[in-house]
Amino acid sequence: MRSEIGSEFWDIPLNKEENGLFPPNTAWFLSGRDALRAVIRDIRARRHFCAVAMPSWCCDSMIRPFLEEGVEVRFYPVYPGEDGSFIQELSSVRDCDGLLLMDYFGFRRQSPSNFDGVIIWDATHSIFSGIPEEADYVFGSLRKWAGFWTGGFAWRKNSPLLDAGAGSKPSPYVRLRQQAMKEKRAYLEGLRDDKRHLETFSAAEELLEGGASGPADARDIRAAKTLDVDFLRRRRRENASVLLEAVSDMALFPKLEEADCPLFVPILVPEGKRDALRRFLIQREIYCPVHWPVSPLHRLTGETRRLYGQELSLVCDQRYDPADMARLCTAIGEFFKQEN
Repeated sequence: MRSEIGSEFWDIPLNKEENGLFPPNTAWFLSGRDALRAVIRDIRARRHFCAVAMPSWCCDSMIRPFLEEGVEVRFYPVYPGEDGSFIQELSSVRDCDGLLLMDYFGFRRQSPSNFDGVIIWDATHSIFSGIPEEADYVFGSLRKWAGFWTGGFAWRKNSPLLDAGAGSKPSPYVRLRQQAMKEKRAYLEGLRDDKRHLETFSAAEELLEGGASGPADARDIRAAKTLDVDFLRRRRRENASVLLEAVSDMALFPKLEEADCPLFVPILVPEGKRDALRRFLIQREIYCPVHWPVSPLHRLTGETRRLYGQELSLVCDQRYDPADMARLCTAIGEFFKQEN
């Protein structure tokens, strides 16, 4: 196998037994944004819903569904505190019918407030770290956790969504994702030298950005229910522990709590060095993403802008072991040594 770390997935760790992770009334969709759109429509069909409060640090794919469904978006500030804390100013939420909450990167730090409206929980980052009982709606995507072609999910507390989502039909997006994962596996196994899988993954993302939607693939629904959650949690926690020991001074969440199952280990790179570090790692076939690109839909304060400008997400997933994490740590150390 080639020794790259990161980039797109190509497989899913499965178990013979069902994991019981998803409630029976879960609806399944092509993407997380499809799942969120179904949640918004369900809320609007049941109650007054004209404005939602959501975190200022987010992907624009979380913003667009609300705007497309005619819901005003108001941001509450999210930023790193001076004392190493992580601050989400829910007290700033005023006159909203809904509140969108999330735990970042699988690190459990958020608690739902005493909010009178509907609470929507984005579980994309925290599906394996636990869901608070206070959430009225839960939605998310599994695509960033393993090799799912689709993987959007959503449920309403105690009753089904009006849009059940389930079913399967051919989709150009699904076919491209499937093809890309086959091409990546062949590349990693040395069966081909080109990186055509990158173009194929990109073509699939272009379809998604262009509005591709629909139900989840039946294969993904089965895989979600039999995903080896114990292995996934154990390996990610082992890997994150190695990283945090080496980069605790830069880590956004320096301590791994018992419930945490990290999606990535986010760090704040000293100002002006994030992109250079990312390029340095890419030269060593280590691919760490940034969360997230700033779009015209974002409204940033100076404090939140630091997150968008300095954050780098270190890979810690189940494809790798502590030896791979040591390689990543060594590369980071080499970068800062040459910078000094």
